[in-house]
Amino acid sequence: MMKTLLVAEYRDGQLLSSTYDLVAFAEKLGADSAMFMVGSDSCLPQYDGTLYLADSSRHGEFNPAVHKQLLLDVIAREQPDMVVFSHSSYGWDLAPRIAHALKAAQVSEVVDVVDGSLVSPVCNGKMRRAVKARTGQTVITLQAGAFTLGNDPVGSPTVEQVETDA
Repeated sequence: MMKTLLVAEYRDGQLLSSTYDLVAFAEKLGADSAMFMVGSDSCLPQYDGTLYLADSSRHGEFNPAVHKQLLLDVIAREQPDMVVFSHSSYGWDLAPRIAHALKAAQVSEVVDVVDGSLVSPVCNGKMRRAVKARTGQTVITLQAGAFTLGNDPVGSPTVEQVETDA
C-alpha cells in the first residue's frame, strides 16, 4: 500500500484549512498517511494518524533550512512514497529543496489522480498532463481546492514531537 507524508501548514497561530486538502488527496489515493507540521500543540488538525509536530515557537513558522531538516528526519523515519505539500509559498519553497535532498521527482500543482498518474496543468492551465514519477519517492504540491473531503474532518492525532539542532 502507498504511504504519504502530508505537510500541514500553520501560520499566524492557526492551522491552515489546506491541511484537509492533503488528507482528501491521501484518501483519494487510498494511501496510508502520516502528517508533519511546524506549529503548536494548541492548534492540532482533526486527523486520525501520527502527527510529527515541531514547535513553531522554537523553530519559527518559516525557516527553510530548519524546516527542511525537520522534514528530512521525519521522512527518514516514515519512508513515504510521496511527500505532499500545498501549492503555496511554503510548498513552493520547501518541495524542491526536499526533492533535491531525496533525489526524487517533484510534480507541482497536482489537480487530480487518474489511473495512478498525477495530473497537473501546463501551458498556463490550457492543457493538463498525466505524470508517473520514476523515482522511489515523489514530492508533490497540490493546487488549492483540487481535493476536498466529503465530510467534516474528524479524528485526534497521535502526536510525536520532533526536534533538530539545525
